[in-house]
Amino acid sequence: MWATTSRTTPLTSASPDADTTPADAHGSITVTNSDGRSARGGDSGRGLKAAFYYVPPPHLVPPITASSTSMDAQTKEEFTEKCQPTFLELNNALRKYREMSEGVIRQLSISHEVALRTERLLFPHHQRKFNYEPTNLPLFLSCQIESKISKVSELLEQNSFVLEELLKPFPVSLGLSHFTNASSSVSQSASSTPPSTPDFELGETQTLARYIPPYKMRGAINENDALLEEHPYDEASQIIVHIARDWSSDGAQVRQQTHSWIIDELKYHHSYSNMDGSEIRSLLSPVLVPGAGAGRLAFDIALLEDLDGSKKRYPFAVEANDNSIVMAAATYHTLNNIISLSSGNEDNVKRSLYPFVADSFSNEVATERRWEPSSFPDDQVVSQLKHHSSTKSVFTNSPELVYSVGDFVTTYASPAKKGVYGSIVTCFFLDTATNIYEYIFTVRNLLRKPKSDSAEQREGGVWINFGPVQWHRNAQLQPSVNELKDLIQLAGFEIKYWEVEDELIAYRHPEDVHLASGKGSGKPRFTRSEAYRPLKFIAVPTMGDASISSTSLLSSLEQVRSSTGRRPLN
Repeated sequence: MWATTSRTTPLTSASPDADTTPADAHGSITVTNSDGRSARGGDSGRGLKAAFYYVPPPHLVPPITASSTSMDAQTKEEFTEKCQPTFLELNNALRKYREMSEGVIRQLSISHEVALRTERLLFPHHQRKFNYEPTNLPLFLSCQIESKISKVSELLEQNSFVLEELLKPFPVSLGLSHFTNASSSVSQSASSTPPSTPDFELGETQTLARYIPPYKMRGAINENDALLEEHPYDEASQIIVHIARDWSSDGAQVRQQTHSWIIDELKYHHSYSNMDGSEIRSLLSPVLVPGAGAGRLAFDIALLEDLDGSKKRYPFAVEANDNSIVMAAATYHTLNNIISLSSGNEDNVKRSLYPFVADSFSNEVATERRWEPSSFPDDQVVSQLKHHSSTKSVFTNSPELVYSVGDFVTTYASPAKKGVYGSIVTCFFLDTATNIYEYIFTVRNLLRKPKSDSAEQREGGVWINFGPVQWHRNAQLQPSVNELKDLIQLAGFEIKYWEVEDELIAYRHPEDVHLASGKGSGKPRFTRSEAYRPLKFIAVPTMGDASISSTSLLSSLEQVRSSTGRRPLN
């Protein structure tokens, strides 16, 4: 039986200088009990453990020499220091947001000058008022743009203040999360050198293109950007969109339409897993959520309560992953703020962002809608944490959340991650792939293989997907939904459920599709809206191996990248 609400205990708030001082030695946020005692370690555990890990891109990792296994302490410390994140991305995101804001004001200023000059020529009888009393001419576009410039400037500045709080350095641990396959060999990590493959083995005579140019991400403005594979959402404007959608009450209906189906499916498959009474965690645990963004879906899964008779437990340990350290920073500081609010810390308050203020001025119905704020965190999540602080003693374990920062394929194609996860949830993620084959085979590497194909006795992993196939600009392959289904089955999965939703779902705000859903009293915000019909599927790995062995996956992916003009994994 499942609880209708999810609850947890408050985390300790970060210290004022949390940007330079780790929360603890493991780069994690830790729950405290109501009396202030830590719930980590030897405590019977009633609180959320939220650890953040950083996996540096392979091309930034210093080469390891043959003598590296016998590094002295100083050498090891120097090596670790070189692998630590510099957090320069945070400064870049803030700088680019300021530049974007200046561009918006500059665009409006030019429009104002054009409108003013035009109106002076077309309405000469108002010449004196244009010169001396512009406030008496509210109907003229120049006057309305002037008012718009003032308001846009104010709200862009407010957004910048909040972003400066969210995009601060935060404590992280270096390397893979603690969810690993202990039997795997370290020598088979992403730094392994794959065997060379002669060109004639790639079947040149069977391909239409004899030459594939070196891969360069579309729209890259410099060499560093061009090296990126799965382009991270590092723009501050994307942080605003994700925070508003994940952690504000305005995004509640969008989350209901997206996250709820995923959570319901996860609970359903958990209820049919072959568990004995002694197990606390589900056989579908740990759950991996790649492309986690601002972390709300992973957070909600970690806080799911399983009610089995008189026993209460958190069945799912969750690992979120995203390749944007900017997104991870925003997630870390948002979680800290939620914890502080739930524990009654008066120094922390709810913040407001203005997610529409910098939108394009095209397709806008009423400018007033642009000024609407989104306050975060939403009251529901704060109430959940407050409520749990009074009931934590009835739980047999603690909720657990891990957030890793790193490229999905580079981090998770490793043998150290083979068969580690009981379930994988991909939400708005598959279409970010440069080569979708890499994602599919990496997912298969991660999931536990079944011991039986029987639905009643199945102990293998489950893959749950939700989202469009709006392939991003970096994609080399852009299969249709039907073609994607063939690829997944070819890679060794059985499709249990496959559907493209009939109903349109809004990407940012529910009223983009249903006018009665938002603040606008049934009035549209735009003459054009952003919506999609998501692909929903459930897939499970089959008993037999796919054509590529999981233990040689990294080598195979190295060969794929080498033969398709892309940067190698190592």
